[in-house]
Amino acid sequence: MNQRHTSSPEAYKLYYLNQAQQRGDGPSSPFFGGKLFQRGYGQLEDEISLIHPKSYECTIDELDLFTISPTQNSVLKKVDVEFRPLSTLNSNTPIEFSIPGNEDCIRLPHTQLYVAGTIKHKDGTALEANERVAPVNNFLHSLWKQIDVFFGSPRVSNPTNTQSYKAYLETVLNFGTGAKGSQLQTSMWNEDTAGSFDDTRVAAEGTNKGFKKRNDLIKESTEFEMIAPLFVDAFTIRKYLLSFVGMKVKLIPSSPEFCLMSGATGKEYVINLTSAVLKVRKMEIAPHIIMAHEAALMKSPACYTIRRTECKAFTIPGTTPSITKDNVLDGQIPKRFVVGLVRASAVNGHLKQNPFEFKLFGMSSIGVYIDDEHAGGKLMKLKLTANGGHFIEAYQTLFTGTGKFRLDNGNSITRSDYYQGYGLFVVDLTPDGCDSPELLTLRQKGNLTLEIVFDRALTEAINLFCYAEFDNI
Repeated sequence: MNQRHTSSPEAYKLYYLNQAQQRGDGPSSPFFGGKLFQRGYGQLEDEISLIHPKSYECTIDELDLFTISPTQNSVLKKVDVEFRPLSTLNSNTPIEFSIPGNEDCIRLPHTQLYVAGTIKHKDGTALEANERVAPVNNFLHSLWKQIDVFFGSPRVSNPTNTQSYKAYLETVLNFGTGAKGSQLQTSMWNEDTAGSFDDTRVAAEGTNKGFKKRNDLIKESTEFEMIAPLFVDAFTIRKYLLSFVGMKVKLIPSSPEFCLMSGATGKEYVINLTSAVLKVRKMEIAPHIIMAHEAALMKSPACYTIRRTECKAFTIPGTTPSITKDNVLDGQIPKRFVVGLVRASAVNGHLKQNPFEFKLFGMSSIGVYIDDEHAGGKLMKLKLTANGGHFIEAYQTLFTGTGKFRLDNGNSITRSDYYQGYGLFVVDLTPDGCDSPELLTLRQKGNLTLEIVFDRALTEAINLFCYAEFDNI
């Protein structure tokens, strides 16, 4: 026989009277206790039965007519403060910013870089009308091969020269059509047309729509401008940076041969930045919170959870029939792992080659192993042809490996795009296969091995990119 609560309607009356009588001055008030949990009181009649006896009755939020939401009184004001470089801007030299600490906290995800400038010939002359030159995709972030960030004295960034690829991979995999077609264009994100990455024609016959759009923004040496948050791990921390902690940011530029493409013969170019501004969001904190933090810091350091990333590049010589990389990440197993292949000449800087064309190079199989056990359950096999072939499981990793699987959420990479310049392989290495931003994953140690086999030996040197994400504090 099904059990059921048998309280009278008086219980509902008492529930709402309790809300109406609360004054916000005790532990039972919403201010201290958070949102009230509403249990049921057994008022369903027999003809309206429960789906299951363990399901209890409840009321809905829309009937809480006597409660008031809590009031935020910890942050008094936000201000975006602009910082200029420490030295005069010069072509192809690092740009440094210094942000002194004061009583305000810093909201790190709102740190943005604004730049303006022109692209000219190396001799200083302006670009000609219809000249076949444009920045590569994601230009604001492709400008920098490395970004160093310091909180006080300690470095909190990874000192590698793959910053452009880190920014590209995080953008192409994590953002969908809506963002790429709107807000990401502030960093000059205009996707290259699959199969036409190296097409630098700007006339009507040109097939690379992204190249043509970027050309429109800089043609005849028109001044361009861009603004966007920087792809720095520390700048993803949601908690505020403590007051009186200074910050330094150093931007190390890529070469023009890397971040520009041109179909012109014998031309050399220079990128002249006329303005660079780092915008930092300062948060004025209420005195009682500052005092509370100071007291807590006497007993414990502040704790910041961070999504740490590594982006490594390995040069693979031509004539290689397969790739085996042992201990790719020095012992710690990431929660997400991304693999991609690019021509080495494009990575090194070649005006006629796109550095973000991730080709499959006739790949026939790919496998990721942890201590000799396959991380994905089985070896991923491909059979590529001129018109695509069999690669559907590899393509699906763009969604199963990024938390987009079975959601109304994509990344704008179509099935036909995949084998024509967007050939990335992603694997989720969390123990439960459910990467949640609210939970930390167990720290795992082991030997991560990557194996790739091609249907024939490579005909040119390539770069293997391995991108990984970790939970750290």
